[in-house]
Amino acid sequence: MPHEKGQGAASSFDNLNHSWRGAVELAAIILERVISQLRGLVGFALGSGNLHMPIALSVLVVLAGYYAGGIVGIQLGFPPSGVAAMWPSTAILLAALLLTPPRSWWLYLLGAVPTHLHLVANFQVPEVPIVVMLCQVASNVLHVVLAALALRFVIGAPPQLASLQNMGAFILLAGVGATAIACAVAVWLFLLTGWASDFWLVWRQRTLANVFAMVTIPPVIVLTFAGQLVGAQHAALRSYLELALITMAVLVVGIPVFGLESPAPANVPALLLAPLPFLMWAAVRLGVGGTGLTLLIVAGIALANAYVGRGPFISQAPDVNVFSLQIFLTAISIPILLLAALVEERRQAEESLKQTSKRAKLALAERSLQLALAGKAALVGSYAYDVDTDMMQVDAGYAALHGLPEGTVQTTRGEWRGRTHPNDVSRVEDMREQAFGEGLGEYASEYRILRSGGEVRWIESRSFITYTSEGRPQRVAGVNIDITERKRIGQTLAERKAQLELANNIAQVGSYTYNYATRILWLGPGSASIYGLRENGVEMTAEEWRKSVHPDDVAQLVAESRAALANRQCELVCVFRILRQGEVRWIETRNRYFYGDPRSHPLRTRRNL
Repeated sequence: MPHEKGQGAASSFDNLNHSWRGAVELAAIILERVISQLRGLVGFALGSGNLHMPIALSVLVVLAGYYAGGIVGIQLGFPPSGVAAMWPSTAILLAALLLTPPRSWWLYLLGAVPTHLHLVANFQVPEVPIVVMLCQVASNVLHVVLAALALRFVIGAPPQLASLQNMGAFILLAGVGATAIACAVAVWLFLLTGWASDFWLVWRQRTLANVFAMVTIPPVIVLTFAGQLVGAQHAALRSYLELALITMAVLVVGIPVFGLESPAPANVPALLLAPLPFLMWAAVRLGVGGTGLTLLIVAGIALANAYVGRGPFISQAPDVNVFSLQIFLTAISIPILLLAALVEERRQAEESLKQTSKRAKLALAERSLQLALAGKAALVGSYAYDVDTDMMQVDAGYAALHGLPEGTVQTTRGEWRGRTHPNDVSRVEDMREQAFGEGLGEYASEYRILRSGGEVRWIESRSFITYTSEGRPQRVAGVNIDITERKRIGQTLAERKAQLELANNIAQVGSYTYNYATRILWLGPGSASIYGLRENGVEMTAEEWRKSVHPDDVAQLVAESRAALANRQCELVCVFRILRQGEVRWIETRNRYFYGDPRSHPLRTRRNL
């Protein structure tokens, strides 16, 4: 940032005034060489796949912005001292570094040196020695490098400023910390060269001139490139229309308020608060980017009017006027930007919550549809019964299971009774009342339903009961499963079993199983009939069974069995006699042995007689 020579400065540079033309020519030569190099990069890029053209063009744009910002800062300096109230150039250069990889920083920083020298040599009055100009640009470079490195380390790059924490870190690091350090270095160099004599006065002026620019301009540029100037990632047209409306309101209010020629001191506080409603509007609606742009418009109006001798910042000495304006801009910008970041953070959190809720609802709807389809396919349905209202909420699976019209979501207990087989209603109702009376948490029942056309279906119901604090049943929720096929299979198996037992009895065929671990023999109904025992099946020990074998056959039977086990045979056929109530009968057994593993003893033997 350029700074005017302070009072009491040494005259060691007076003898350098005659070399002004040479300094200007040197700056022009350096700038010309940098531009030539950038043109060479562009030409090289055009011949090699445009590898370097974007960075070259961005460097030219940033240097043009640095130059234009410097002209604004110098030209809007307070007369007659010329002290700048705001220095935009450094802020523009910082925005470029935040948007660029560190490997390309040297291009911007190198280009800033001749740009600054040419700017100061042509626009700043009185003339500044070349050494002081180099001190100025060196402090500016130090300023942006410190700020960029700190921001990259703490909040990343490009910085995400739509949160209170990140915006606070940005203001603290870039607007205050790096600014204070760089300005202290600059003023120290000025003292060494004799360009300044009052450290704290010059440091205060430089620091306050940079703080406002550093906290407003980089966020506007960074968020504009990110497509978030008005807050949202994909802002609607109405947001930009709202920004235009706020801008018009600020101009309509700000120009007459800050354009008064001689406002009364008592009216100054009211005049300074006039733009505040529109700044609050921007903070709540447009995020950090739109708020920063609105602050810059307010600052531009105040600076332009102060430059021409109007407004509330002209009534005192120039240094005091500059200080008052700087304090005003800093005081309104920092809290307003923090408010904008907080509101934007809350807005994004709400949007994220809405998106999460929307995805959860979609997932739930898809899951419900999947369950409904699965329920229809698997003949499974769920229900929730309100004891007080006697109403049942049912899903699609329940409706399909009970033959209800598609889309049915509600039925009554009375309608359920009408669908249930008359022989089962009382039994199921008694089971439910018993569960209620005993305070059970769940119970299960099986019953039949009558569907259209007289079709009978078996239902297995599993119900879960909730009670009030007084112990009164309140709700019953559960599932219904169609077990008709299971019932049919069970009935078929029972019939086949009865038929098989009958056939065994007639044909004198039976089976039994011997467990080697328990030494228990189980005789099936057919075998029991052969041995002259009751026909429902008998359990006996091996010793009891041997008593029924003819004494002359026991030894041979045991020997054959042991030989088969020793050879680990899986099958063995034996013929022997049994004694049944004094009667001798010949038996042929076909034995099958089951082993646990190749080295273990047999687990059991199954035999057919």
